[in-house]
Amino acid sequence: MDVEEPIVKLPTETSETAGQSSASDEVVQKGCCSWRRFEGVRKAQGYAFAGVGNGSIAISNVFLSTAFIYLASKEVGCLDETGRITPCNIRVHGFFPTTMVTNIAVIAGLLAAFSLPVIGAIIDYTNHRRLVGRIVAFMIWTIQTIQIFTNEVTWFPMIILQAIVVALFEIHYSLMVSYLPDIARYEVDHTTMTRFNRIFFTLQYCGQVTWLTVCLVVTKAFKFNSIKSAHLGQSLSSFVLLICYTNAWRKLPEMPGRHKLPEGKSLLLQGFKQNVNTVKLLWKNPNRTLKWFFLTVMISESGGTSLLPVVVSFYSRVLRYNSVDIGITFFVAVITAIPGALMNGYMCRRFNPKISLRVNFVFLFCVTLSAPFVISVDNPRWLGWIWGVMWGFSLGWMYSGELLFYTLC
Repeated sequence: MDVEEPIVKLPTETSETAGQSSASDEVVQKGCCSWRRFEGVRKAQGYAFAGVGNGSIAISNVFLSTAFIYLASKEVGCLDETGRITPCNIRVHGFFPTTMVTNIAVIAGLLAAFSLPVIGAIIDYTNHRRLVGRIVAFMIWTIQTIQIFTNEVTWFPMIILQAIVVALFEIHYSLMVSYLPDIARYEVDHTTMTRFNRIFFTLQYCGQVTWLTVCLVVTKAFKFNSIKSAHLGQSLSSFVLLICYTNAWRKLPEMPGRHKLPEGKSLLLQGFKQNVNTVKLLWKNPNRTLKWFFLTVMISESGGTSLLPVVVSFYSRVLRYNSVDIGITFFVAVITAIPGALMNGYMCRRFNPKISLRVNFVFLFCVTLSAPFVISVDNPRWLGWIWGVMWGFSLGWMYSGELLFYTLC
């Protein structure tokens, strides 16, 4: 097994951004909004902007996914006289209408799985992290803008683009998160980083509440169907992304590589090789903590990520929810994600981050396992919103807990 080069100590800023950071070195003004300056740490400011932009993608996907199911069902005649989806066993393009969204998630997951090792190698061995981040951010914004024109004719090509943009979202997220350990190690202490994480989540979820509220109010006021709701969501997302991603990658600096690429090795293959070597080391290491943490994250992240397409498909078919009903489900989920993040903070202070995540996983497992037994066509439709509350609370708790682990690695 090849021996890696020693880790290069990362500077807080590169020469390119040193001039931009000089203003941040001034004394941070105190006041009601001083928190948004993140004590002059530009990496934290950029990460916050990117997080708000990511929130708009998640919300727009709720309405776009509902529109995909609606359009697929309409093409094969699986709508009733009120325009709601009815269960049917007719395939369109080889798939059942209500499975379109879950198939997107599977394809996007495969694309991301084969792309992320290459992105990891770029982060570790080159200084092109910001350049790649800017390119990926521009591609996401372009696809989100194109999808504004989803209709009865274009919906299937838009589904293909959706699989691509979800994979790009995962790539963009990994590039963003790679800045967090640098902040925690070289710029702030543990207490400050914990406070930053709390602000990150609050900003992202407050943004999501705002986008959802706008979409739901406008959809209800103008009696939009699923297609027009998707147009509204994509338009809002495109506008928010243009502002947030531009500011994010203006503030996130260019960073040097953490290692030197071994001579004669391919950058495209080094990430895969590094993953294999990491798995071997984790397996042989007598300290099992890190091994179990990665295994837990693998299961929890895949489960958490799959909840959105599964819930949209399940609620559309079983509860016959339309875009407004599903929008309300995710609205209450986002609202309760904020108390979930606060619960993680309480559990970390009362016990420690590991116990907090353990309790959270047990709670999330019980909520998800009970859902198909309680939520059915024979039971009240509002039960779907109750489970939305519990999923939102548990996911807000989980993601804030995992993010704290990442920053401390």
